Amino acid sequence: MSEKEINSGANSIKEDEKDGESPTQLQVDSQTEIQPKANFNSEAADDHDQNENSKVHGDKLEVRMNIGDFRKIMEMFAEDEEFLDFTREQFIEAMITIGATGSRSEFGQMFDRIDVTKQGVVNWDKFASHMLLEFYEKDDKVKSTQVPHWTELKVLATSVHKDVIQGISYIKTNNRYFAVSKEGSITMWTPELKLNRSLRTTTESCRTKDLWVTDFVPFPPPLNKVALAFTSKEIAIYDMSSKIDFNTQFKITELHATPLCLDFWLNPTNANDAILVWGDVSGCVNAINFSSATIALFERPAAPAGGKQDPCLTVKLFVKHSGHSEWVRKVKYCHGLECFLSCATTYSDSVVIGWLEQNTPSMRTSRFQIMQGVNDFDFLPSLNLIATGGVNHQVCLWNPYVVSKPNGLLRGHMAAVIQVQFISSRNQLLSFSKDKVLRIWDVSLQVCIQRLAGMFPKTGEVQSIMFFDEIRNKLFITFNYQLTVMAMKADNRDKLFTHDKAVAAALYNWTYNQVVTVDQGGTMSFWMVDTGQRVKTNTGIHLNAEITAMTQDANGTLLYTAATDGTIKVWDFNGHCYHTLHASEKPADIGCIVPMKRNLIAVGWTRFVTVFRDSSFKDFHVYPADWKGGQQEEHRDDIITALSLSPQLLATASYDGEVVLWNTNSEQVSKKLSSRAKPVKRGGSRLAEGFSRQNTKTSAMSRRGTTPHRSAMASQGSQSNSEDNVESGYTITTLAYIESRKDIGENGADLISCGGNGWVRFWNTQNCKLVGEFIAHPQVGSVIMAVDKTGKFLVTADVDGQIRSWLIEDYNLSEMEGGKLNTDPPSAICHWTPHTDGVVSLDLCERMDKTLVLSASSDMCVILSTIKGKVIGTFGQDNHWNIEPFIPGVDDDFTNLLSDDEDGNSPGSSLEDDENWEPDSRATTDPQHYKIDSWSSSLLGQRYQEQRKQKRERKQPSTIPDLPYLHWERTGAPPAGPYNALETRDLDHVEQLKMPEFMSNPHRFFGEKIEEAATTNIKLPALSEYKRPLQTAFDEKTLFPKFVLDYENEMKKALQPTTTNPSKRGSLAPTRQTSGRRTQTKQTSKLSKTPSSVRAAVGGD
Repeated sequence: MSEKEINSGANSIKEDEKDGESPTQLQVDSQTEIQPKANFNSEAADDHDQNENSKVHGDKLEVRMNIGDFRKIMEMFAEDEEFLDFTREQFIEAMITIGATGSRSEFGQMFDRIDVTKQGVVNWDKFASHMLLEFYEKDDKVKSTQVPHWTELKVLATSVHKDVIQGISYIKTNNRYFAVSKEGSITMWTPELKLNRSLRTTTESCRTKDLWVTDFVPFPPPLNKVALAFTSKEIAIYDMSSKIDFNTQFKITELHATPLCLDFWLNPTNANDAILVWGDVSGCVNAINFSSATIALFERPAAPAGGKQDPCLTVKLFVKHSGHSEWVRKVKYCHGLECFLSCATTYSDSVVIGWLEQNTPSMRTSRFQIMQGVNDFDFLPSLNLIATGGVNHQVCLWNPYVVSKPNGLLRGHMAAVIQVQFISSRNQLLSFSKDKVLRIWDVSLQVCIQRLAGMFPKTGEVQSIMFFDEIRNKLFITFNYQLTVMAMKADNRDKLFTHDKAVAAALYNWTYNQVVTVDQGGTMSFWMVDTGQRVKTNTGIHLNAEITAMTQDANGTLLYTAATDGTIKVWDFNGHCYHTLHASEKPADIGCIVPMKRNLIAVGWTRFVTVFRDSSFKDFHVYPADWKGGQQEEHRDDIITALSLSPQLLATASYDGEVVLWNTNSEQVSKKLSSRAKPVKRGGSRLAEGFSRQNTKTSAMSRRGTTPHRSAMASQGSQSNSEDNVESGYTITTLAYIESRKDIGENGADLISCGGNGWVRFWNTQNCKLVGEFIAHPQVGSVIMAVDKTGKFLVTADVDGQIRSWLIEDYNLSEMEGGKLNTDPPSAICHWTPHTDGVVSLDLCERMDKTLVLSASSDMCVILSTIKGKVIGTFGQDNHWNIEPFIPGVDDDFTNLLSDDEDGNSPGSSLEDDENWEPDSRATTDPQHYKIDSWSSSLLGQRYQEQRKQKRERKQPSTIPDLPYLHWERTGAPPAGPYNALETRDLDHVEQLKMPEFMSNPHRFFGEKIEEAATTNIKLPALSEYKRPLQTAFDEKTLFPKFVLDYENEMKKALQPTTTNPSKRGSLAPTRQTSGRRTQTKQTSKLSKTPSSVRAAVGGD
């Protein structure tokens, strides 16, 4: 785009401003395109063509042309290897002759758009350049010229700053916004813009009322420091690791001029290499190079015997140049260019580039000359552009190697531009002028796409500082001592979100197989974990209060949510609220909820535990009970998290790293794990002088995923060598208990804690001993974690959105020899980065015999992944997913996934195998016809074949029959659907059925007889009539069973008299008589129930 177009667009903006605009209203100009050339065709086009073009907006001829038309046009311009020039009429006739797409009027309009300079002729170069610009503009129109949408401007209320705010920045290690004012007041704000800490800095060089801070710069991680420049010609470096104190660690004094601006650069590949640069009132740019920044910035001289260490040091400058004749307004080191950029409000040296040269402290300089000088600048490495905000109301874009003329000139401001900053992810530029007008420019097209005015505080002459946090899309603008902020709304068209606001928590419910998510705005959603489908959504669960925590009971039937208003609500999965628990009369942040067998425990940013008894859950409003054992001085600092180890044991962890185990029956302290707790300083108070905790409330995001910590760590190699990093890493954010190790004894670890600086520690709760510790995420502020129920997997996540999985099944099962501390990390499975912001919640679930990771982040997304780092999907996406079944030998193989070998050898090979390797003989004898079968000759191919054999066979879909309803378009039959193909016929005629007799005449069958039978009384005979003897004869054959009658006949035959010898009768008579009597007795007992006639026959014999 030419300069003429930019100037014409800027002039149109000025004319709009002169027409009058209300200063009390928010004015947004969405100038996505400035095309003055669109007016050139209005005189040449007829009314019919204008009406035709107005019907289809944006349907230009250039868009409707195809590749064939472009070839014809190129042949039209080319003749005898030369390109011809066409006038307007010649161009129209030639386009009609070659048969290009379009009409005569459209060809004329196209000629006018190409001939912007009004030369009257066009050639192939002009045509090709015009088409390239058209297509480039079309491709980048959505992204490049996308107008940002902002939230309402918010003024951060604070009474700490009494004078002009000199700077604001984001400190990644502490996850805080850091603001410093002129009188030395410092405020720290959470990502939710809540005041977290405020203090006052001083220096011994001058009195407090004479103190004047000119600028500050934070040191990126792993350095946890900040440097402040004072008018007393000194630069103080403060340690940010301490929660209480704000100590001066180093002080650079006796500078030759007052430092005005600071900048710090840390080598991303080598944390020990760093540069501190500052500009002063004499126009000089000075720099110091650090070679061991993580260990110690400076080498201190030995302290005198019995004396105190002097923080003041004399240092030697790395490089220096005097390129400016007046005050240096801003300075910056550009690593890609290896130079120092600086600016001043002078014409001759508005912007100076100091080029570094080897082995010399002097620098070669390049000067940019801009009328009236420059107030601010910024550098965009991706486009290699320098943007300058001038006193002459202009924003210029420069190539660092071309000082004579700028690449682009952005006009539109009506006052001096005081602040500029690039948005690298969107290729846009922010500029803020002295008349409180904010403009957003598209860098590629060099046009203004948005103008914001009339929304800022209406004050007189002010000093302003602008800072845009590109990661969290927050824009800060200061007006003297006032700090304002507005957030850029997320673009829903380019990115998928689970919630409209930052997610506070997410959990998996095993009872209903659902995932429950809740955002900070109070929207709670339920999802199916197997498909990602949304089940239902509840909004405004805590009205206007911000959600801080969520958990569920042991049975998985109730949900507990907590908010910043100090209330806890109990829900079922139908969205019904059973109880409201009031933890505090005043608003309070509840960080963790622990449902127990007979109690409900709530903790968060206080030193005390709040308990709710089950006996109190009879009413809707429930109030806390007293903790029987007392809690005085049990925790020296605020409690952040808690965990139930057993029905009788509760663990609480505080900010200083101490873990306290409570007996829930007696509510007394049982044990303390304090080997990694912050030591208590003698004679020191808990709150230092000037320290005020204005607001202890922080959201769930700042407390967990985006870390509540106020410290950071150095690199892993310098943990033990740097004294200023000893206190970092105490804070505990999460506790996890390994259920499978509850009977491990006194040697192994059964409790895990994690928190500040990426530390993960393993504890033994029986002997209160630390078994092992390691750094899971180096150079981060804090981490959170989750452990599966079997104690096999550990998953950690940090504030950068990275997740790591570890195999801890055999880790720290027993104590090392000699009681040594295990500092080796467990086996790493995988690491992946599914989120763009800090992870606030982690949970593990078992589905299809797989372990899945549920992660929620401040980037408003909830993602489901496998333990190996494969992302299954994001809750809220249009396409539902299916969890693949478990494959034995593949899904349970956690070896060689994350190789940390220093030699770079592959896990399946060794150096000995490489030395003994010999090529195939066929490859040397017949190389042309030799082919390698990768499936059988390589380990990867063999392993892939084995995995495919283990997979289940998938059945291919069968062919679709030739049904009429599938081909109704060809046959002409109406699309009746699949039921039209079924063979149907009419139903048979059914004759009229006759009603049965009992239904037509029911009284004949049921009525009278039933009543008579029911009412007739049957008279029974008297009992005396049955006392008479029976006179009727009866038949024994029908009265007794057959076996009784047969037995009687046999007895009769046995008792009949038989013929015997007379000579033997006398000797046998007694025996037979005795035997007969014995037999008679036995038979009599057996026939005691036989008839009387039978018994008489037996006795008579």
